[in-house]
Amino acid sequence: MCSATKNSTEKIKLLQNKINSLEAKVKQFKEKNKFHNYDLLNSIFMGISDPMYLIDKKLNILMVNDTLVKFQKISKDEMLGKKCYSVFKNMPAECPECYMRRVFKTGKKEVFENTITTKKGDTKFIETSVYPVFNHSNKVKSTIAIARDITQVKEAEITLKKSEAQYRTFLQNFDGISYQTHTKSFKPIFIHGKIKEITGYSLKNFQDHLVSWEQIVHPDDRNKLDDFSFDKKTNTTEKIYRIIRKDGTIRWVSDRSNYIESDDKNVITSGIIHDITATKLAQEAIFDNERKFRLIYETSAIGIVNSSVKDFKIQNVNQKFVEIFGYTKDELYNMTFADFTHPKELQDDKEKLKQLLEGKIDEFHKEKKYFHKNGSLIWGNVTVKLIRDENGKPYYMIATVEDITEQKKANDILKKSEQKLKELVATKDKLFSIIAHDLKSPFNTILGFTELLLNEAKPENKKTTEILEILNQSAHNTYRLLENLLEWSINQSGMRIYNPQKTNLLESINYTFSLLKKSASNKKIKLKTSVNKNLFVKADPDMLNTILRNLISNALKFTLPGGNILIQAIAEGTNKTLISVIDDGIGINKEDSKKLFRVDINHSTKGTNNESGTGLGLILCKEFVEKHNSKIWFRNNKDSKNIAGFKTGANFNFTLENWRD
Repeated sequence: MCSATKNSTEKIKLLQNKINSLEAKVKQFKEKNKFHNYDLLNSIFMGISDPMYLIDKKLNILMVNDTLVKFQKISKDEMLGKKCYSVFKNMPAECPECYMRRVFKTGKKEVFENTITTKKGDTKFIETSVYPVFNHSNKVKSTIAIARDITQVKEAEITLKKSEAQYRTFLQNFDGISYQTHTKSFKPIFIHGKIKEITGYSLKNFQDHLVSWEQIVHPDDRNKLDDFSFDKKTNTTEKIYRIIRKDGTIRWVSDRSNYIESDDKNVITSGIIHDITATKLAQEAIFDNERKFRLIYETSAIGIVNSSVKDFKIQNVNQKFVEIFGYTKDELYNMTFADFTHPKELQDDKEKLKQLLEGKIDEFHKEKKYFHKNGSLIWGNVTVKLIRDENGKPYYMIATVEDITEQKKANDILKKSEQKLKELVATKDKLFSIIAHDLKSPFNTILGFTELLLNEAKPENKKTTEILEILNQSAHNTYRLLENLLEWSINQSGMRIYNPQKTNLLESINYTFSLLKKSASNKKIKLKTSVNKNLFVKADPDMLNTILRNLISNALKFTLPGGNILIQAIAEGTNKTLISVIDDGIGINKEDSKKLFRVDINHSTKGTNNESGTGLGLILCKEFVEKHNSKIWFRNNKDSKNIAGFKTGANFNFTLENWRD
């Protein structure tokens, strides 16, 4: 057993030695091949001009070439043994780590793009291709990544995209039409822009040849399309013509184009069309305005003149200026204003012109004297304005001269007439003063004595009584006329001052009744009122008494003996009162009613007892009522309803504002 065991042990040792020897040879073979493959791989790495690196399954960098070192500007020691994603920054959205792992998993090539930032801060666009490296078992043991710098390509793509975007933006915002056509046939090769807006037709209409550009050109302008004369320097031509839109309206367009020869020797026109209708219309408006200005300038009723700011010589005048001063245009162009200005005006003109040029004033206006060519004196209403250029410097002066010579003469005559009128008014005022003082007193005496004689007259002496009554009535009528005349003259002269006060209307009416009681009694006429005793109005008491006295006197005059007169006051709204003087007399016919309240017509009608008058009383009523911001009007009772129920006679109406405490 021991011998057998010993032999077995020796055999095992011998076998072990053989195994060890074989393993040593295998190891030696592996080491030899390893260095051989490494040298081969290193030779390949170093010989490729693109950046290249080798990565194991753990994504550690095993090998890099010199191109990568130069590209990354990082040493080999800083990259070898490091994770690839920690060395290469600015990874794409899908991390390269995933690309690498996917190659290990699928054994298929992967390509990805990313940007990297070098130590100098430069940004590079990189396209990386990752290839699998298989072992003898056909399993991926590592990957080789080859990076290619595509920065220039990318930048070119970006530039191209920007150019394309700019071109698209230009086309979208281009307010005209760009085109290319065959020069002779006008068939469009390319057309784009505001086609619908300018022509009314769609782009498809032109593309499908349903309508041609020549067709929409105005018939009178189509000959312009046959003009092929191009500027020799710029190889361009510009035509301005009209087109007829689809809706029938006419547009003006500017067609600027050049021509090129294509590869097939055909001539192609390339151009841009703009709608210039607004500009054309504006130009026509400017031309029209200039024509109108020239017409106004030449036909103006006021003289117009332009003069230099250097020597003040006249540069241009209109026809009216020639007519005013009597010189011809050629004569005036060698003159200045000073040559025909009155010597007394020269110093003031000099001061005004100095202020103009110094910018202290923009213009001046004055009346001044000139001399006509024949030596006669001319008065002119003159306005002088300084015109400055775009830099604010004096450019020229423009003046307008209105001939007011006749007006001045008329003013002198008017002044003399005014003086005479003032003297006449003063004489009139003195006369009325005499009338007021020297006539009113005697009338008071006459009235007093006639009333005294009437009161003492014996009943049996009817003839004497009748004469006294006539005298007394005549004196009353004349006295009222005198009062109205004085009141009217004072009002006309402006001496009458409107002084509204709180006035009890019924008291004013009763006061007037007391004055006219005798006249009413003589004709047996009843005086009635329908007025609230607490009604207060805003009125001038003296004017109101005059209005009531004249209206009631007028009613007494045209009321038959035994008749009635009613004064009524009715609220009109919340702020006014309507006052009516109503009688049941004979009324006023239509023709005579048109003459009432008119100072330009001398109208007077005899009363029912043959009373006379002048018509001045109603005129005075109208003026005093208007002082109260009201109106007075007349109606016959037969044509309107009244509170008294009178079917004949007349009523006069006016309103007054209610008094507010």
